[in-house]
Order: sequence, then structure tokens, then C-alpha cells
Amino acid sequence: MLNKISSSKSWKYVSVIIILGLLLSLTVQSAFALNAATNKAINVLGYQLLDNTSPTADQLKVYLDKNMSIDGSDYQFTVYDSSNTEIDISNISSASGSGVSSSEFPSPITLPNGCTATLTFESQLTTDTQYTVTVSRVIRANNNLNVGEFLVDSSGNKCDRMFKFKTKNSSNEYTGTPYISEMPWDNTSSNKVPVEGNIGFIVDRPIENNHDSVLSGMTLKEGVDSVVGTDCFPAMCVATHTGFFFPMTYGGTDSSVHNLRYGITYAFGVPQLVDNDSNTRGASTVDFSTTASDIPAKFLYAPTFSSGTLSWTGVTGANHYHIYVDTSKYWGNYSTPDYATTDSSTSISFTPTSGTYVRIEAVDSNGNCNGLSNYLAQ
Repeated sequence: MLNKISSSKSWKYVSVIIILGLLLSLTVQSAFALNAATNKAINVLGYQLLDNTSPTADQLKVYLDKNMSIDGSDYQFTVYDSSNTEIDISNISSASGSGVSSSEFPSPITLPNGCTATLTFESQLTTDTQYTVTVSRVIRANNNLNVGEFLVDSSGNKCDRMFKFKTKNSSNEYTGTPYISEMPWDNTSSNKVPVEGNIGFIVDRPIENNHDSVLSGMTLKEGVDSVVGTDCFPAMCVATHTGFFFPMTYGGTDSSVHNLRYGITYAFGVPQLVDNDSNTRGASTVDFSTTASDIPAKFLYAPTFSSGTLSWTGVTGANHYHIYVDTSKYWGNYSTPDYATTDSSTSISFTPTSGTYVRIEAVDSNGNCNGLSNYLAQ
């Protein structure tokens, strides 16, 4: 059965869709996302700003912990200035490397693969300005998961990964209080955080003065008890000291993964941060709760279309499905789905318009969603 949903897409840089819980479907495509290194979340770890000398354009290196399908298409990465004006990007390239120095990995933890996406801007950035970076939730990795598979915003909605960075002033100094983008975000609604993703933060400038004490001071607790070493690995950071995190995986075997536990309230402690120019952010704590059970499994395949019927392979945990249609294969933002099934059916009578891209999203019985499927291009 099919419901047509009337809604307009939001082309603002913040985007969300509403999610909630879990139940088994009849058709199984893949195992749950839980407990396999090949099914671990894709995490944005940090960045490096290359403040080049005029007339050479500035560049931004974004570090991820999986090999990604980065092709430079619109909306894979977007950057906005403080007035919400989109910054023109002339080129996006990718190379191997997650930006984490091997010295940051305590034995026997090894360096993950990962990749670096380099964004080259059309021109130099404005001094003393804070910028917002959006990494599209639909960028897929080599394990068929996408960036948004395990991300939720402060309302518990699935979302893109967003962080901020700031440029220095004309005196080559940072100004203002360091700003952090947490994962999960502050005041994330109860029982909405998936268990597989890293817990950490990205700061809008390098934290050189006290990065060692930041690593030693980061905490993840259930009540008064630390869960570091049982629910996650010890804290690490990228070599540029812009991203700090508790990793959930470090290698390619099932024994090298952790997960948070279902239905638990955690407290993520961020210590004091001091930048190179002695600007200070005080310590803070983020409280969040995990989902009661796993989200629906990942999609391995894109939907297909034939003779007026749109079809897809069902996934474990799906109670029903959402269908999204857009004119961009990496559309940056959307509000609600274009269509939704009312049961676990894996096909609908529907003919996509030429020039559009179609994706499927699985929803469990409580409303929790997985990441979007790969796209069908029409």
C-alpha cells in the first residue's frame, strides 16, 4: 500500500527527517548493523584548513574513517559563511588517509584506512569568519553504509554531518570562544542515538595548547561509571587537533569493534579547550540516550523501475518504507518523504519523472530509520 505525502523540500542548509524504533520485516537483505566491523558507522573525524597565500585559493581537508564514494557532485559537501551564503567550491578530490597520526593510537590499536576529501574554494576565505560545513548524509562508503546511517540531530532526527571552522583575523590570530560540534548534539532527545557511531566533537579551530589534556580529560559515563574500554575505545584525535572522539572501531575484524548499549543514558564530558591564542572554552557535559534496539539494516542495492513499478530489496527490521525523489543525486536537504508505504511491501506503482533520483529509507515499527539507499537515476 502507498501513501502520497504532500510536503515541500527545505533547501536550507540544516536538514532532518523524523525517526523512531524497530521490528522485523519479511524480506531480508542484510544483517543488522550491529557487531560487525564491515558494518560500522562512517565518521567525520576532523579537518585541516589550508590558509593559502593570495592568489592561491584556500582549501579544506575533511577527514573520514572510511573510503568514500567522493565524486565532487553538488551537495556532497557544502560550505556556508556566517550569513548563510554558500561558498563556491571549484574542485573536490579524495585521497587515502583519515588524518589520524599513528602516534595517537595506543597499542594494539592500529591506524584505520579512511580518506581525505579536499575542497578547493573558488577564492580565498574571509578573515575572522566562522564557516559551516555540511557533509551529505547520502555519501556512501565501501561497506554500503552512508554518512547519515547512524547520525541524529538534537531532536533525534536523521541528518547530515555538520561542523564549523573559523579563519584567523588579519593579525593571524583566532578570536572568540572555541566552538564545538558534538556527536551526538547537546540535549539529543531520549532514546534516539544509535549505538554504532563514534562519540566526539569537532572544534572550529586547532586546539594546540592543551590537546593532550583534552584527550585525557574526555569522559563517557553511565551514571558515575566510566564505560571507556568496555563500550568504546580510549579517546583519540586527528593530527591537526580539530577533531576528538571515542572510536567504536579500529580495524577490520569483528574483535576490533565496540558498540554502546541499548537503552542506556550516557554522559559525554568535554574538558576545557584552549586554542593557540589562549581563547578558552569551559568544560561541559552532553547527556544522551541510545535506542532501545537496533535500527533497520542497511541497503545493499538501489531501487529498480520497470513497467510502472518501483521495487527494492527489503531489509531486516523494516516495518514500512519512505521514498524520496529529487532532481539532485546528492540533494543536501529534505523535510519529509515524497511517498511512504503503509506496510512492509517492497514495491509500489510509481513512475519516476525523467531527470530525477529515487532513494528508499527503511522505517521500523517505532519510527527509527536507517540510512538512505543508493539512488536510482531516471
